[in-house]
Amino acid sequence: MHLDFRPGFLRFRTIPAALILTIQSLARPGNQKKNGEEYFSRSFTVEEKNSFFEYAFEHSDYRHFPKEFKQWVFQNDKHSLSFAWAKNSAILIPSHTGVVPTEADIEILKRFAKVFEQAYVRFMDLQTKEEQAAKIAQEKQRLERPCAICSLRKNS
Repeated sequence: MHLDFRPGFLRFRTIPAALILTIQSLARPGNQKKNGEEYFSRSFTVEEKNSFFEYAFEHSDYRHFPKEFKQWVFQNDKHSLSFAWAKNSAILIPSHTGVVPTEADIEILKRFAKVFEQAYVRFMDLQTKEEQAAKIAQEKQRLERPCAICSLRKNS
């Protein structure tokens, strides 16, 4: 089965709060994160899986998944989620086949989560600096206007 993962195909920022709460209630990774653990994995019952995807396929951007994929998800009797997280970000690996990351995969996933976190923090720093530079440029223009007017008056 071929899935289309074009950029923008899924807009995760538009997932409704109810879906996020559903994910949190199913996975319950919060305690592990608070305890300083960097990885969490959980397998779900068929009922939990079907309840989640029935909601997700109707009320989120998951509704854009191809019909064949949706049917495939419901035909599977396995579903697990594996998380690796940092302070501001998380990486999630779903499995519909029962295959979960090995110990070596988990270590790579945790390292990747740390690198992604560093890139995210750097992006946020650059975004803040760009905003500051724009404000400084606006302030500079505001301060230069009276000076320009004064020099025009002096010259005339």
